[in-house]
Amino acid sequence: INPLCLDLVGETFFNAMARNFVQHTPSNAPILEYYGECFANFVVTQPNIENVPYLADVARLEWAKHSAEIGDDPKALDLNRLQEIPADQQSQLIWFPIQNSRLIQVNYAVDELWCWFQTAQESKKFKLEKQAFNLFVGRGHAGIIVSRLCPKEFIALQALEKGLPLVDICQHLLTIDASINMIELLPKFIRRGFIDYFDLKQN
Repeated sequence: INPLCLDLVGETFFNAMARNFVQHTPSNAPILEYYGECFANFVVTQPNIENVPYLADVARLEWAKHSAEIGDDPKALDLNRLQEIPADQQSQLIWFPIQNSRLIQVNYAVDELWCWFQTAQESKKFKLEKQAFNLFVGRGHAGIIVSRLCPKEFIALQALEKGLPLVDICQHLLTIDASINMIELLPKFIRRGFIDYFDLKQN
């Protein structure tokens, strides 16, 4: 599940690192497909990776993509159903990001490196400058989504992950950054394929 990590450091180094990880991180997952979530944090602790300081970020992206691929299929978002909900109850709607998605923070543009790698070009020739990014990674109906987020979008999606009604989400965001307007962001998230379901809070 880490083809780009392997390509960056070579098979010998990667296999040694993977063996070390397995020895120090026993699996608690009943299915091996779900084993490896901590690998990126483990990579950070490894010596002799000075030439690839972005290796942990690559591992983080590859795990998010793997999780999306094996996660639940996206639901069919029925916006016509929204018209059936009275206007005075719509603030009680709970909007759900696609279940297989993850929000990750990286310090290098590993999303661009991954695209470069997918075109069968040599990953070591891709030059990366240190710059922090927020990413949404998931699997929609059209396939894998890897999308950059501005800081406000990242915070708003983190809030949606709490599974609270829209009115509570908006109040929560006011305590963090009053300039984050979820009412404006929500339609954008829907258009970008981040949302696949909504439900009305049950009293």
